[in-house]
Amino acid sequence: MNVHIVDLWSEGDQVFRPNKPAWHDLAECRGLHHLFFSDRRDDIIEAKQLCQYCPVRQTCLDYAIAGDEHGIWGGLTTMERQRYVLGRSHK
Repeated sequence: MNVHIVDLWSEGDQVFRPNKPAWHDLAECRGLHHLFFSDRRDDIIEAKQLCQYCPVRQTCLDYAIAGDEHGIWGGLTTMERQRYVLGRSHK
């Protein structure tokens, strides 16, 4: 069985994007998703740098927390978001 993986949020008209959030068009990461789902240290650093000045950073972070997403969202890795959520719940 062949599996074809499609980046649902890729730029371009030829990509099926059923659940793309409206705020994603404003994100600094448009078209650079390979950085945000990589295990490479250099990619993680570059992704986090892009997030620093992103106008939708908090919205992205909230989206990831609500959906239990994998990868870097809102400038935090999956593990960092888990710690962030735990920290908020202890306040």
